[in-house]
Amino acid sequence: MKKALLSLLAALIIAALVASALGIRHSRKWLSFNPRSSGNATLPPVAWLDMATAFDEGPLLFDLHRVDHYPIDVEFSAFATADGWSVRERGGTWAVGLKSDLNFRLEKTRARTLILNTNSTGELFEQPQFTSITLNGHTLGRVKISNTNPLSTLRMPAEAQKVGLNRLVFSFDDTVKPLDRLGSNDTRPLAAWFRNITIMDGSFGKISASLRTIAMFRNLSRNRHSPPVSISRKQRLVVRKDGTIIAAVNPDGRKQMDLEIRPRLSAQSLNITAHDLTGQTAAATLKIEPATSGPAQATLQLPAQFKTAFLEIEVRANEDRPLRITAPWLTTLAMPTRELMKQRETSTARPANLVVLILDAARPDHVGCYGADRPTTPYIDALAKESVIFPEVVALAPYTLCSVPTMATGLSFLDHGVVRRGQRLSNESTTLAEVLLEAGYHTAAFSATPNNSIKLGMEQGYQTFEEAWKGVSRGPALDPHRLVTMAEAWLEKQPQDHPYHLLIHMVPPHEPYEPGPNFDRFSDPEYQGPADGTRAFIDLFNKNSQGLTPEDLVQTRALYDGNLLKADDAVGQLLKTLRKRSDWDRTAVLVTSDHGEALGEHGKIGHNSQVYEEMVRVPFILKLPEGISPPSADQVSQPSSLADLAPTMAALGGQKFRNPVIGRNLLSETIGGQRAMVIRTALEQPVFGVRTPRWKLLVRTPTELELFDLSADPTERTNCAKDHPIIAAGLRQILITRLAAEPLFTTGDEDGLTGQDEEMLRTLGYIE
Repeated sequence: MKKALLSLLAALIIAALVASALGIRHSRKWLSFNPRSSGNATLPPVAWLDMATAFDEGPLLFDLHRVDHYPIDVEFSAFATADGWSVRERGGTWAVGLKSDLNFRLEKTRARTLILNTNSTGELFEQPQFTSITLNGHTLGRVKISNTNPLSTLRMPAEAQKVGLNRLVFSFDDTVKPLDRLGSNDTRPLAAWFRNITIMDGSFGKISASLRTIAMFRNLSRNRHSPPVSISRKQRLVVRKDGTIIAAVNPDGRKQMDLEIRPRLSAQSLNITAHDLTGQTAAATLKIEPATSGPAQATLQLPAQFKTAFLEIEVRANEDRPLRITAPWLTTLAMPTRELMKQRETSTARPANLVVLILDAARPDHVGCYGADRPTTPYIDALAKESVIFPEVVALAPYTLCSVPTMATGLSFLDHGVVRRGQRLSNESTTLAEVLLEAGYHTAAFSATPNNSIKLGMEQGYQTFEEAWKGVSRGPALDPHRLVTMAEAWLEKQPQDHPYHLLIHMVPPHEPYEPGPNFDRFSDPEYQGPADGTRAFIDLFNKNSQGLTPEDLVQTRALYDGNLLKADDAVGQLLKTLRKRSDWDRTAVLVTSDHGEALGEHGKIGHNSQVYEEMVRVPFILKLPEGISPPSADQVSQPSSLADLAPTMAALGGQKFRNPVIGRNLLSETIGGQRAMVIRTALEQPVFGVRTPRWKLLVRTPTELELFDLSADPTERTNCAKDHPIIAAGLRQILITRLAAEPLFTTGDEDGLTGQDEEMLRTLGYIE
């Protein structure tokens, strides 16, 4: 039954061409029907089905949670939650804090009704809970949140609404922490549990005397307003309106696609274009002749080596004579996929030592061997002369908490599931350290950040895991040289004829940008402005980037480079120790970062909040052990991600992951170039990105997206979504299918933070 439901879910997602923004578990989002690019330019309606607004001809406009007339457990929304909401959970969403906001867009203003299906959960609230509700500053009313009468309605007058973005605000009388009332570990200030929030056209009294939400949806869908596209019980795509279908498929390199078309007695022409991830297309017009019996048949021939990522199908149909399309790829190729790859074992005469150095928030264009205009990394540059430099490696998340589990497991956040504070890596997942420990390696990790810690499950597989911020003051906790000295003490105890794996995660060049007098070589000593590299200045800039001068940014970048120079000096200290060992020739050394760092390019300093290249591109410099041939130039130039770290390092040790991983061994001769990498930010309602060798799609809000042609616009300055709507829709469909799949692992709960954990996180700017 579960497999059948998942199969149907996949089929529904294929049909959902431009879907509505939603927050399902893990803060996933779908996109809006007829979306707007930045600047409010409306995209051409390249497709028509939106699972949330399939009933746009009737009174239903939006629904916050799931609709049960589909025989699957699916949640969707055309709302964009702003402040004051929890991650969506099965069955509903918590309002958190005394105020919760919802944003939504309207094309027209008219009399409408707001319907709330809420619950105050009596075991939490001893007194009645109330909420006052405003729309764009207009008071709609005050509602008692009751367990016995959960449905409430409020009139939404036309004059309170706006064409475009609208803001709905819930102000609550009280909040309760489950920790205080129930003794649980939940410290969130909870206000109310929302099952549904619905906006409907017209007066509620004229719609229904008594609302039974699910029944109403069911009646609308079955009896009055059939959606333009749906999936039948026989897994056929049923089309009831002229338009273009955009369907994501798995790029497996097949040579043809077979289709069956009904009704069999009518002629039909289908214009089909197959798109790959590099921008190549294969187009054909299929003439469907009437069949005397059974369905009409059609075959799309594809070029050799063509790897289809999504299909564009132009069709003509109507409500009275719908078109039914059957295709094997409808329920096979287009199933949600993570491109999971089984790793091949690599044999080596003697297992290599494996050293991984993480310089937190290091961006490659400030590293000398990547073309930096300052001597920021002399020791790393010297190592690079005997290493492979991978030019195009990205983090799948621009924040440590989510990115480090990807580096350790070879899995995307879609599978390891660690996306927010309070979650820890599942014990069921497999880390690089566990693979190596099982193979007999000695393993140790030295971390200077609580975002790579035992509490987050990152100690799995490490015999030694040192948390360098504990038991010391702020200065030593941030010092990369002290961290290296700790690792050197461990190295001295390791026999030089036994393989080891060492990971060092240092803070610099991460903020605060305080290089100190020995490494502050690039800043202007005469500068008198506010740019001092502290969290206070960074917050000031991010709130008001227009109020600062170019000199402020120049000084900030100089301080960042000084921080990078300090980190490089610590790397040089370690490399000197490693070179003295007799096993240096058998040692692989990787210098990389967990994410990049913005330095004002798109109005931000730091990371976490955007998926532009400056926040996600990372250096990836790999010194190979003796006897291992370097990859070809074509292999090195392929876009890669930090998910490739674990399988690549495991292969250098002659090992492989037993479980499938999304990452690939970058040294393999069979590595391919077509990948669609899904990226997300740290926000409660995250920005998502889909990055391919040429294109990058950013999904910001329910009605805003950006598309960039990285080959022509590597700094992402020109949004070309309006010029390439089919590409935007295709990448959007790839995102939807990826987000629809359940994670491979369920995260555990992070143990409570200690005072030292909190102090270090405060120093790094993660908590206030």
